Amino acid sequence: MVGNDKGVTLIEILAATAILSIILISVLQFFPQISRFNQHNENKTMGINLAKEELVKWTHSAGVLDEPALNLPDGYTYTGVKKLTDSFDYLTFKANKKGLQIFVKIKKTPELSDSSDAHYVHIELKNHEGIQVTETYGYMEVPE
Repeated sequence: MVGNDKGVTLIEILAATAILSIILISVLQFFPQISRFNQHNENKTMGINLAKEELVKWTHSAGVLDEPALNLPDGYTYTGVKKLTDSFDYLTFKANKKGLQIFVKIKKTPELSDSSDAHYVHIELKNHEGIQVTETYGYMEVPE
């Protein structure tokens, strides 16, 4: 019998198909992970932007220090005064916006030196599972 080396055998085709299948399966597993990562980054970016917007609202809401239950930005409820450390009291507020829970703490006493009347404002955003998305802080200047 004379050997014919010009063709491809069935075994060679099956081996090549198996190798390609293994490579494709391992590559395709990255796509769902990339999608989840992109969704996480999108939520984080939205949360950061929302936190910045809310911080701007609160830094211009100095009247809340005098009458916390009356001078609130839209959508917020006053949740009381909390003593978070031995020497500082905070006014606390909460709201739900864009699927996120927003928690605001405002230090009742000025944060900086006696010459400034700047109160610390802390904003924290959590998702529906209670996991922190982002937080930011700033200062509310109270006119004398």
